[in-house]
Amino acid sequence: MYAYDLLPRPASWTLARALPSVELTVGVLLVLGLIASVASAASALLLVTFTGAVSISLLRGRDQPCGCGADQRLVSWRLVGRNVCLVLVSVALVRAGPGLASLDRAFDASGSTNPFALALAAAICLGSVWMGALGTTRIPARTSADRTNFGEAAHV
Repeated sequence: MYAYDLLPRPASWTLARALPSVELTVGVLLVLGLIASVASAASALLLVTFTGAVSISLLRGRDQPCGCGADQRLVSWRLVGRNVCLVLVSVALVRAGPGLASLDRAFDASGSTNPFALALAAAICLGSVWMGALGTTRIPARTSADRTNFGEAAHV
C-alpha cells in the first residue's frame, strides 16, 4: 500500500489492514454463491480500484511489486489487462445472478435474499475481520525505502 503513495500514511495503513479481510470475505461469498450479486459487484469494485492504482503507478514510471499476495511480480500493463478481463467477468456474474450450485438458490428458490443466507454471509464477514485483527496493529515508521524502487532513487 505504501509504495503506491496514493493515500496518507495512516489511511494506507488502515486500508492495508482491512483489505485482506474484505478480499477474503468477497472470495468466500463468491465461492459459496452467497449474496452472489453483491459479492460480484464488490469484486468488480475492488478490481477497478486495484487497476486504477496499478495504472497510476505505471504512469508515474514506477517499477514496484504489485502487492498481489506474496507474489513479487512487478506492476505492468499486462496486469492491468488481466484485471480488466476479471472486471468484465465480475460484471457478467452480477448480471447473470446466482448459479445452479449457489447457496442463494439453495436457501430460497424465489430469488429473493433469505435471512439465513444474510446471517451466514455476515458470519463469514465477521470471521474474516476477526482473523485479520489477529495480526499486529502498530503503524510502521515511514522509511526512505517506501518511495524507492528496491532501494534505488525514486522517480519523482
